[in-house]
Amino acid sequence: MTQLYGVKTEEDRALVELVDGWMRKQVGCLFGRREYAKGRYLLAVVETKSDFEEANRLYLEDIAVGTVSSCLYIYRNHGAATKLKTVGDAVDVLKNEIISNTVTSKNKLGHLSQSISARCPISERKIEYYDFDLVAFYPQALIEDDPLYDPSNFAPVLCINQTSDLYGFSLLVEELIESKRETPGENSDASKEQMLRKAQRIWHDLAKRTINNYGKLTNPRRLCPAHVSVDENYYITQHDEAAFGETEKLEHISEMPAIYLERVIDEWLSFFGTGREVSLKHVVRPALCPVRVRNTAVPA
Repeated sequence: MTQLYGVKTEEDRALVELVDGWMRKQVGCLFGRREYAKGRYLLAVVETKSDFEEANRLYLEDIAVGTVSSCLYIYRNHGAATKLKTVGDAVDVLKNEIISNTVTSKNKLGHLSQSISARCPISERKIEYYDFDLVAFYPQALIEDDPLYDPSNFAPVLCINQTSDLYGFSLLVEELIESKRETPGENSDASKEQMLRKAQRIWHDLAKRTINNYGKLTNPRRLCPAHVSVDENYYITQHDEAAFGETEKLEHISEMPAIYLERVIDEWLSFFGTGREVSLKHVVRPALCPVRVRNTAVPA
């Protein structure tokens, strides 16, 4: 069941209902749609930095007990948010009014992330997940004459999504292992590897379909649509993965699950084989250096 925070008024409830409909049927990200359908989302209506900090604290508590995987921080003042003229204005509101120093900026592109220690559903030990990234979403993402036009950042409300790709993947593996468990608490290492590989294929397919979803939403005259390479090892976007609020659109090349999850799986297989602690710090690499292949500025 979806967790709620900060829902105090009829307007707040209307916001949550709007988001609920979008998350269930319209959001292009199939990872997010999957986690939402599983009831592993916290929807937090926030208006100030203090609201954000309290919602984030509750989010960390919920992760610790395994009830959620993701959080959507929804900006309460929806009327004002819809009147913002540009993507830059929307991102500035989130940065100046909501985001606190609870999270850190990794680079000039605005990559915001939290490192969170949580129980690993596969090893059943607490490990550090370094990719609980925060990404801004806003209605203004569909404004085609905006220099930062990018439908992949669209949401019907001004909000911030926080989730971990690796934590979500580990939850999928756990589900697959549990579905094949013959005796409670028992699975052979070979069976676990089979489930890891099966989860990798599922995760790869979700990634491909998600990227294609966003590519179809994009006007190719305005922005090169997100797409997967022919060999399906990489995907190309006009934004960093995962950027909170970029000031410029540049082409980035990132690894698909078929590539980066190999390193993740190796960590778990090593744990099963030797007992060596799982370390995910360097298994997912940042997008390759941005390249200025296309001029994405609006023609005069």
